[in-house]
Amino acid sequence: MILTLTVSHNVFLNREQRYNLFDGKEIEITGVSTPIWYYQGQTSEPGNEVFCKYKLIPNEHKILVKHTDVGYDIYLPRKTEDLENNKANPLTVKNILDIKDGGIEWIAFRQFAKAKKNKKTVNIVHFVEIKTLEELIDSFS
Repeated sequence: MILTLTVSHNVFLNREQRYNLFDGKEIEITGVSTPIWYYQGQTSEPGNEVFCKYKLIPNEHKILVKHTDVGYDIYLPRKTEDLENNKANPLTVKNILDIKDGGIEWIAFRQFAKAKKNKKTVNIVHFVEIKTLEELIDSFS
C-alpha cells in the first residue's frame, strides 16, 4: 500500500509584497498549511491548519516547494519559458500582479514528489495558492 501526504498551502500578500516578488525580491511571510495523510482508504481528516513561515523565492525557471525547519520555501519562475523541457510555462510571478498590469492577482499550482519514510515510499502532493491580502479580508464579510 502507498502512503500519501497532501499539503494545502495558502499564502496572502499585500500589493507591495506582490510587486516586490515580481521585481525579483524574496518575500518572507506567515501562511497556512494543512497536511492530510491517506493510507489504505483512511485519512487524517479533518486536518489541522498549521501557521508556518514561507519564503517565496523568484528564480529563473522552476516551480519547487521545499520543506524547511520552520515552514516552506517556494520557488516561482520569473520567465515564461521552461528551458529544461523546451516548452512555455504559463505560471510565472507575473500572475500575482494586478489585472491592470497584466496579472491575474493569484498563483495556484500542484507539485508532485516522492520521499521515503521508514523505508516506504510516500507520495507527496502540494497544492499551493498565493492570493491577494484583499481577497482574504473580503472573505471575512
